[in-house]
Amino acid sequence: QFVEGYPALYESGSDDDEQFFMHACTFLSTFLQRHLTVVEDGVYSEFVIQAYLHLLGMTNVDEEELFKSCLEFWASLTGNVLVSWKQENSRLMLGPQTDRADEDAQLTELLHNTTAVYMTRRSEIFDELRQLLIKKMVKPEEVIVVQTDNGEFVKQTMHDVEAQQLYNTT
Repeated sequence: QFVEGYPALYESGSDDDEQFFMHACTFLSTFLQRHLTVVEDGVYSEFVIQAYLHLLGMTNVDEEELFKSCLEFWASLTGNVLVSWKQENSRLMLGPQTDRADEDAQLTELLHNTTAVYMTRRSEIFDELRQLLIKKMVKPEEVIVVQTDNGEFVKQTMHDVEAQQLYNTT
């Protein structure tokens, strides 16, 4: 798909192209983190979707710093989505608390529809992100059973230290 072409572009590019990837990632992630609420629901929502797709492509590139930058953005975005979802659900559970019950009901319905649309438009992106992160996930430790010179069986574990450090620092 769209995401699959980015690693080849990155690998075949020059040092300037690699820098472009880093700068584009920094620009897109910073812009979206700071201005998402302004651009996501208006006429620019399709541009936001395209920015997400570019960030997904960059997440797929095997370059540690680029991956860390993308991972930081995705953690922020999904955290914000979760918080807004929880806030909406708690508001829906409380129901109208004022004398303006009709206005509150309309507002509640609008919030519910906005979140539903938000999640619907991004569900494909979040699915792709989930698959991509699982593919890049730290592998579980290997367990090897060996027999010592004394005839005892001992369990030895092998850790993927580099991959664990990558996830622990983000």
